[in-house]
Amino acid sequence: MIRLVSVIISLGETRTLRFKNMADENIQNDFLLPSGSLVYMTQQVQKEWKHAIPSSETEMARMSLTFRRMK
Repeated sequence: MIRLVSVIISLGETRTLRFKNMADENIQNDFLLPSGSLVYMTQQVQKEWKHAIPSSETEMARMSLTFRRMK
């Protein structure tokens, strides 16, 4: 079985990372990602939750580096 692990590093302007439950999209959790934040997501998280960075009006830039490892 292939297991996927993702790591996201957020750089620049603080943004919101939003998780929505796939079984019930009324369930959501928001987390602020200041510059330098690291998010580690297992395959289980990715199976149960959608994740997104909602658009926001800001003049400051943001960059996201994503690393994936398949085991």
